[in-house]
Amino acid sequence: MVTEQSFSSHASRLTGDSCPWELEFLPTVTSTDDELAMRVSHGCPPYKVLISTEQTSGGGRLGRGWFFPPGTAVAMSLALPVERFAHSLGLIPLAVGVGVVDAVTIIGGTAQVKWPNDVLIGDKKLCGIRVRIVQGIAVVGVGVNVSQSAQEIGVDTAISLAMAGVTTTNEDVIVEVLNCVGTRLDMMGHRDHLLLDDYRKLSATLGRDVDISVDEHVVVSGRAVDINEDGALLVEVSGDIRTFYAGDVFHCRTAP
Repeated sequence: MVTEQSFSSHASRLTGDSCPWELEFLPTVTSTDDELAMRVSHGCPPYKVLISTEQTSGGGRLGRGWFFPPGTAVAMSLALPVERFAHSLGLIPLAVGVGVVDAVTIIGGTAQVKWPNDVLIGDKKLCGIRVRIVQGIAVVGVGVNVSQSAQEIGVDTAISLAMAGVTTTNEDVIVEVLNCVGTRLDMMGHRDHLLLDDYRKLSATLGRDVDISVDEHVVVSGRAVDINEDGALLVEVSGDIRTFYAGDVFHCRTAP
C-alpha cells in the first residue's frame, strides 16, 4: 500500500516537463474528484493532483460507483486549466486515455482505448476517466485497477493489471501515468496531429459495430469509422455518417 513516505520517494521520478504537477497524497478520501472540485471552487490553482489508494465513495460517469479494497487501485484527480485546451475540450479524455495506455505499456502490459473515456485490456475495463468543468478548471478523474483479484473486482466486465499478469506497484502506476498523461496533454495543447493518429491506432472502438446510448431513451446502432479533430466519434448509420460528442458505447462484435 502507498504511504506518504513511499509516495514522496517516487515523486522525484516525475519529469514535470509537460505539466508542472503539484502532488498531494491522501491516505483515504471519499472521492478524489469531489475533493479536488471542492478545492477548485475555493481557488485551488491548476495542475494540482490529488492521489489516493483508498476511496470510500468513488464514482464514475453517470453516477456509477467504483469501489475497491484499500491499496488495490489508484484514484487520482488532475486540475487542468481550461484556457490551455479551450480549442477542444472533448480531446481531454482521449489524450488522458492514450497516456494511460502508454503507461501500461511501460509497466509491461498491453491496453487499448475505448471511446470516449475508458482504457481496456482485452474487452475488459482497466481504467475509467471522467472530466467535469469547475470554474474554468477541468477536473479530470483517473481510476486504475492495479492489484485486485477477480473476486475483488466483482464483475466480469472489469480487470486489474494483476489479473492481466502485470506485476507492478501503485507508486509505479502513479509515476508512469502522470508522466505519460502529461506528455499527451502537451501534444494536445500544441495541436499535434500525432495524438489523434496514435489514438486511432490504439482504439478498440474504431472498425467495430457499436450501439451508442445517447440517453436513456435513444440507442443508435452503426459502425464506428473515425474520430474527428474535436474528439467526436464518427459512426456510419444506414449509409450516413453521424457525429457523436458524447454517449455510452457498447461494442457489439469485432469487425471481420
